[in-house]
Amino acid sequence: MKILAIDTACSACSVGVLTAEGVIAARSELMMRGHAESLMPMVRSVLADAECEFSDVSLIAVTVGPGSFTGIRTGLAAARGLGVTLGVQVSGVTTLEAIAAATISSANVAGKPCILAAIETRRTDLYVQLFESEPGPGGVPRPVDAPKALAPVDAVSLLPDRPVLLAGDGADRLCEQAPARFRERIERVPEIRVPAISAVASIAAARLGDPLPAAPLYIHSPAVRRPGEAVAASAS
Repeated sequence: MKILAIDTACSACSVGVLTAEGVIAARSELMMRGHAESLMPMVRSVLADAECEFSDVSLIAVTVGPGSFTGIRTGLAAARGLGVTLGVQVSGVTTLEAIAAATISSANVAGKPCILAAIETRRTDLYVQLFESEPGPGGVPRPVDAPKALAPVDAVSLLPDRPVLLAGDGADRLCEQAPARFRERIERVPEIRVPAISAVASIAAARLGDPLPAAPLYIHSPAVRRPGEAVAASAS
C-alpha cells in the first residue's frame, strides 16, 4: 500500500509517499504562507521521486488541524480532490498527534509520563495537547485531554508533577513564559517543530478501518470542533 501524506496546517508544506517499509520519498519546506501555490507542485515532485503515479496511491493522509485556517483548508481541499479523482480513502490526522507520534519515535520516553505538543497559533495563545508517552495500538498516540488554545502561562498547568517531553514550534514561547518551577520539569525535543510526514502516514495507516474524518479541526477558545461533530459555540 502506498500512502500519500500531506501537511499544510502549520508552518511548513510537507508531502511524502510511504509504504509499510517506510518513506519512499518526502519533501518539507518551512513557510508561513504560500502553501496553496507550493502544494501540488510538491506532490508531483515527490511522486516522481518515488517513481510512482497518482494511480499507485491507495490511501491519502492529511492533517486536519489545529493550525492555520488557510493552511488547513489548502491541504484538505487538495486531499479531498485527489481522493475523489483516484477513488481512494482520505484519512485525517491531527497536527498535535502527529507531533506526539514523532516525539515517541525519536526521543527517549523512559521515565517521562507524558508528551506536551505545542503549536504556534500566530496569536497570543498556543495550541496544546497532552499525550501519554506510551502509544496505543499501531503506535497512535493516546491523548490525555482534548486539544486546547491556551496562553503559555496557562498551558503549563497541564504538566504533571514529573518530567514531561515538550515538542512543536510553540515550545520556545511556552518555555520562555513558563515559571521556573515548571521549566525544571520540561525536557525539550527541539528537532520536532512541525508534524512529521512519516507520522501523519503511519497514524492514518493504523486507523485504516476506523479513520478520522478529513474535516477541519478548529480551536477557538473555549469552543472545540472535532471532525464530524457539530460546533458547540463559535469556531474559527
